[in-house]
Amino acid sequence: MYHPVNYHSETESLRPSPTGLFYLRLIVKQWRVSLALLLIMFGAEPGVAAVFNFAAPPDLRDISAVPLSASVSLQVVDNGTLQPTNIAGTTLNLTAVDGVAAWSVGTRVHHYTYDPLLTRWVGASTNSGTTSDLRTTNGIVTWSSGANVYCSVYDRGRRQWRTKLVNATSAVNGLRTVDGIVTWSNPNGVFFNAYDPARGQWTNSFVNTASPGDLTNSAGVIAWSKGTTMYAQVYDPTRSRWQGTNIANTSAINDLRNADGVVAWSSGSLVKFQVYDPARGRWMGSNVNLGSGISTFDLKVTNSLVRWTTALQVYERGYISSIGWTTNLPIPLSYFAVSTNAGNPPLVVSFIDMSLGGVSWSWDFGDGETSDERSPTHTYTTFGPAVVVQTVRSGFGITVFTNRFISTDIAAPNGTVVINGGAALTTTNVVTLTLAATDNSGVVNFMQFSNDGITWSPLEPYATTRSWTLPGSSGSPVVSVRFADAVTNLSEVATDSIELDTTPPPNISFINATVNEGPGQVSVNVLAVLDHPFNRTVSVEYFTTDGTARAGLDYLSVTGRLDFTATSTALPITVTILPDLLVELNETVQLHFINATNGVPGPSGTLTILDDDKPNVSFASTNFNVSEASATAQIDVRLSAATGRDVILRYFATNGTAVAGSDFMATNGLLTIPSGETNATFTIAITNDALDEIAETISLRLTNATNAILIAPTNATLTILDDDQPSVFFSASVYPVLENAGVATINVWLNKSFSQTVTVDFIAFGGSATPGGDYTPVPSTTFIFAPGTTNKTAFVVIANDSEIEPDETVHLLLENVTGAMLGTPATAEVLIYDDERPPRLLAPRLTTNGVFQTTLLGKAGQNFAVEFSTNLTDWALLATLIMPSNPSNRLDYADPASTNDSPRFYRTRLAP
Repeated sequence: MYHPVNYHSETESLRPSPTGLFYLRLIVKQWRVSLALLLIMFGAEPGVAAVFNFAAPPDLRDISAVPLSASVSLQVVDNGTLQPTNIAGTTLNLTAVDGVAAWSVGTRVHHYTYDPLLTRWVGASTNSGTTSDLRTTNGIVTWSSGANVYCSVYDRGRRQWRTKLVNATSAVNGLRTVDGIVTWSNPNGVFFNAYDPARGQWTNSFVNTASPGDLTNSAGVIAWSKGTTMYAQVYDPTRSRWQGTNIANTSAINDLRNADGVVAWSSGSLVKFQVYDPARGRWMGSNVNLGSGISTFDLKVTNSLVRWTTALQVYERGYISSIGWTTNLPIPLSYFAVSTNAGNPPLVVSFIDMSLGGVSWSWDFGDGETSDERSPTHTYTTFGPAVVVQTVRSGFGITVFTNRFISTDIAAPNGTVVINGGAALTTTNVVTLTLAATDNSGVVNFMQFSNDGITWSPLEPYATTRSWTLPGSSGSPVVSVRFADAVTNLSEVATDSIELDTTPPPNISFINATVNEGPGQVSVNVLAVLDHPFNRTVSVEYFTTDGTARAGLDYLSVTGRLDFTATSTALPITVTILPDLLVELNETVQLHFINATNGVPGPSGTLTILDDDKPNVSFASTNFNVSEASATAQIDVRLSAATGRDVILRYFATNGTAVAGSDFMATNGLLTIPSGETNATFTIAITNDALDEIAETISLRLTNATNAILIAPTNATLTILDDDQPSVFFSASVYPVLENAGVATINVWLNKSFSQTVTVDFIAFGGSATPGGDYTPVPSTTFIFAPGTTNKTAFVVIANDSEIEPDETVHLLLENVTGAMLGTPATAEVLIYDDERPPRLLAPRLTTNGVFQTTLLGKAGQNFAVEFSTNLTDWALLATLIMPSNPSNRLDYADPASTNDSPRFYRTRLAP
């Protein structure tokens, strides 16, 4: 059993490219079909017979047609306005269908419709003789008179009635119009007629089969049989001709069916079916042999599916364009033709549906308007490209799409081009084009260019100016331009020409010059030159500006104009120089070009004024110092003022208390102070040794100055400072401090005074004391010993508490020393004595007569006892004391008795 297929594809936006081409992408939204079916759906877009509809627009189909006593009254409402007309004559056969009214008056047939573009009723009449079968269907008026058949239709695109007379030579039988196809028969055969809106004419044809009894006209397909032959005809507007087929059978034809574009019949045990495929441009048929003696009685075509039964089974056949007739469901074929796909608005387009298997149709005309008629007529009122999308839905729920491009603008723009603003001559190939264009749509979109009118550049966006390169080097080249609108309608060619001479204009430049300042005013010529002769006069204006020289003080400013004739390439500019007595640098005057004609002004020129006054020269100081560790000593020589000339002088370095060869390298040489500079140095090599010695001296002297005057000091002394490094160390390895002392004072020493700066990092960290609890942490500190300094002091802040606790320590460290060596000790400790315990015995010592002495460290006001023992078991009281109040929290104590006779041990304890 077959099930409906849910298939949907939709058109994403069709977008124009600059050349007017378009692209389309299909997106599968929902499906449940086999891969084979999907491939079919995305194949060609076939269709079948054309369905024509020439009815008035939907909102104008409801017309009023009333016969009066001597006329026919017609009325219609157009955009809310009643549009009436009266046509003279009486009638008894008035018909009005789909916005078209027709009637006869005597032997003349009248037919009228309302045209909204003309805003009036439009009619025609034909003198055709007496008629009795006048009718209107799908906007087509048909009637017969004797053996003549008349067909008339209003072509809304051409705004004309088009009438066709067909002489059938004998009486007309069964005249009918179905889906825009007119058919009839007579004893001579079958006649058919269709109006092709693309060609603007009726196209009739005839098959000589004698009058059939089963002639049918449905969905654009005409079918009938005669004897054992089946005949079928369709009009294909894409090929502009009738396309027919006739199928011979071996036995009589039964059950001829013509529906949904499919023709089916049975003949004996065969069931046959045909469909016209416009993608192939031919009829596509197949058949099923039911077997000997088997026939069917219920052959039918529904939704383009051919179905019949026998006593044994049910048969179904559907047509799929890419593979032909199959046992699958038919895929609807979305296909249509148009009366025209190009024209200026208002553009009326008739859409001729050629789809197969549809039960509903919808149209998107690409301009915001839609329709659900099968073969609509649409009027485009705006300019620009449009993509018409037809959607066809089958009775099985399958939806397919197809599209056509419509251009609603066929009028090309008009435009002009002007080269370099209309100038007569250009000396460069690159020119500026000024462009102007208009279009009936209001917008010019593109333009393209050519130097020969044959080869064109690609289309590019329209602009009012454009840089363009001319060919060749001389002559009168022509630039051609074409303009295009959104659908690439190309304008007539616009041209302009200009004389071209690309002989390069000469570059104008200065030859830089120098002049001595002199004792009085001096005039100097600075040459302006062309780099090559030119066949036209080259003119340029010039002027001077200050460089380092000042107008009115150093020179007189000048302005003027130079005219180089065709034979000259150099002209002078005269500048007057003013003298002064100042020692100064060489000074400059700048010369400039402006407003050149037929030439290219080059960069500024420079006139240099050479100073002739001498500066003074001497040592920068009478004394210079250098460390013995330095490899060299730099000796400075200076000028009293900068000069414009190089200053050269001789220098000497000889023994003072230092000895050449052991303490330094004896030196003499020439020293140059460049122009513009006021200082220079010469170098003396210094010898380092390991001796600890006093400073030594070198004698320095200047002589023989050129471009300068020697003044004092011309003699100086260089002192060599001894560089043997001192040691840096803590003053003690342990710094005892009572808990209540507040701070511990730490001394860091150099072992000797030093002539250079010494630095060392001091760090307090770790130990058994708790940072932040027992003492304040000390961040890394750098001690800087200036030359001559030998002592630095650091402080560690101690926290006091009332707890009885062990003595605690803080580690001290010296590191990262520069300018000296680490001595001993380089590490030390702060020893924090708990002040809740008895005083501590510090610095125990014996006098020369054997008396024990010590320094007691304790909290002021403490009562304590001093005891001694000779065996560390039995202790005897020596004294009961009170710690005095003094800044050091110390008390010196001596044992009254001599200790020379036996060992004695001492301790303290708190006393009540």
